[in-house]
Formats: sequence, C-alpha cells, structure tokens
Amino acid sequence: MIAEFSIVPVGAGVSLSPFVAECLKIVRDSGLKHQLTPMGTVLEGDGGKVMATIMTCHFQVLRMSERVVTSIKID
Repeated sequence: MIAEFSIVPVGAGVSLSPFVAECLKIVRDSGLKHQLTPMGTVLEGDGGKVMATIMTCHFQVLRMSERVVTSIKID
C-alpha cells in the first residue's frame, strides 16, 4: 500500500513543528519506507502497518491538541 497523509491540529496556533516532530518519530520508528513532503507524508508498505502508523500519529497529535483533522489518500 502507498498512502499519503496529513494531520492538522485545530486551534494549535501557527507553528506545527512540535506536531511534525512527534509524527516523524513515529513514522521513522515504524520501519516503513517514507517520504516527508511539504504537503504531507507518504508511507509505503503492508496496509495494516501503514494504517496503524497513521492512526498512531493521529492519536499522538490528539494528545497534544483539542481537535485533529487527518486526511489520507490510499493507492
């Protein structure tokens, strides 16, 4: 599976660096092939592991903010 995702914390202010850093750590620890782009992150690998990694990122950002919007494109 190839998936591109982006996570946006709602009401978190202008700087998203802390959120990106947390998600990048999760993605790197997943062992999946990945690419960080200006508009999102691309993951490639087993479908279950890809979706689990995205959900882990989503819930980590949710711990850091009150509301989160996650967009996913899957091929």
